[in-house]
Amino acid sequence: GGLVASRSATLFDSTGARLSRFGLEEILRVRPFKPSAELQDIVDNYWSLTGGPDDLYLLARTKDGPLGAWSGKLVPLWCYEPVEILEGGRVAMDIVMGRGRRAILPGVVLSHYGKGQAAYLSSSLESLYAGSGIQAAAELVESLVRAVSPEALPFEVEAPSGLIANLTCRGANNSVLHLINWTGNKREAVQINEDWLAPLAQGRMLGAFCL
Repeated sequence: GGLVASRSATLFDSTGARLSRFGLEEILRVRPFKPSAELQDIVDNYWSLTGGPDDLYLLARTKDGPLGAWSGKLVPLWCYEPVEILEGGRVAMDIVMGRGRRAILPGVVLSHYGKGQAAYLSSSLESLYAGSGIQAAAELVESLVRAVSPEALPFEVEAPSGLIANLTCRGANNSVLHLINWTGNKREAVQINEDWLAPLAQGRMLGAFCL
């Protein structure tokens, strides 16, 4: 199988107390650490925002590999966890400074565990996308899912951004792809994303594909 984890996943116990290592360290091959004085100064003066030279970004190391398509493309960083890489891990993307694109920390670490693969993303890009709708964040998360998936996607949907697609499976041979292009929500504003999905019940299959 494949696993994608971000920021502080498995770094807290059931009571909310922070741990000294990831619960899935053996799989993710990263460990949290305290930056040195020089690096801490950079961390304190560069922010995980968007729109200026003092921001931080994610940048792919090479044009090869599963994330090669992101080579040369700066992806806005969000709240992140400083980590160090362990043996068995490979840095695919760095956290870089806005000035000069200097790499300062691992951004995406890929690893193998048994027959499966894992990707650790030090930035919580999913919350960045949820809050601002930055498409690059969603596309990078999609790339990570593809990178660790043991099998290719069974199908893909190409449509305008206003379409919402939901796949539901029941049993081994029954799937329903529910498509809707109007959420019914007219109160959306900048940095506020709200979705409402029309219910799909037995006997109401209009607008859905049965696979």
